[in-house]
Amino acid sequence: MEEKNATLDRRIEEIGQKLDGILLDKKLSFIPSDMEINEIFEIGAENLSKIPSQKLSEYAFLLSRYIVYLQKDLNKKKALINWAKRRMDYIVHYNMSEYRDGYITSEELKMKAIRGNDIADRLYKFICDEELEIIALSDLTFEIRKMSDALVEISKSKRFQNG
Repeated sequence: MEEKNATLDRRIEEIGQKLDGILLDKKLSFIPSDMEINEIFEIGAENLSKIPSQKLSEYAFLLSRYIVYLQKDLNKKKALINWAKRRMDYIVHYNMSEYRDGYITSEELKMKAIRGNDIADRLYKFICDEELEIIALSDLTFEIRKMSDALVEISKSKRFQNG
């Protein structure tokens, strides 16, 4: 079983690397440093008036790039989930006939088949974990976009007032 788990882990890693390679080929690999992003997130409303217009524009740009990074990560997770679901379904459908015992719903039958196969069970847990992360991060890009837009508007306002 350990060998099957290691093989599955390697396969998930290979697919993740393949997805990263696709994005690198498209030049979508910029990741702002944690320090830069944290600096922006820690700005209090009372300090915005003290920050020069140019710096606010730079912050907005960094946030936009961070959104691209987050969206890339979410898309990778979705692609891995898609792969894992197809792989799990392939295994489960092959083994479902072993679990027919009287009348049970197709969902119950599927869950019995998942629990009865170590690889399908690991794939199911992987899917659940990844979906949980996607849910946790799903609105984050929207909220960061709003913050970036607000910084742009404040920057414009400052230029207009000073110009």
